Amino acid sequence: LEQRQKESDKISKWAKDEDQFHLKQALLRSSIRISDGRAKPIDLLAKYISAEGENDAVEMHEPYTYLNGLSITDLEDLLEDILVYQRLEKGNNCEYWEDITVIVKDELHKLRKLDSRTGSQYEA
Repeated sequence: LEQRQKESDKISKWAKDEDQFHLKQALLRSSIRISDGRAKPIDLLAKYISAEGENDAVEMHEPYTYLNGLSITDLEDLLEDILVYQRLEKGNNCEYWEDITVIVKDELHKLRKLDSRTGSQYEA
């Protein structure tokens, strides 16, 4: 029984370490894309929340501005990326990601409504 508990603890620690590794890799990929000038919206949103209290935060725009000009597909991809960050951060910044999700879904609703009215495949 004690051996099982040790095994369970070991597996639990391994899973936690793996999630930390994936989060660090996601942040590293974001950082590389930002420095290369090919940042995705999720990169800027993640940098915004991680830069809170740092000098970089002064140079950053409000998070909702990173959604300007995104297509329906871009917004759908962003929702998927947000889910990945929420899972990896395990509750950290929960309110921030939930707020961003609400804003993204609202933008998606507006674009879909506009798209259905115009009959266009492209967003304004």
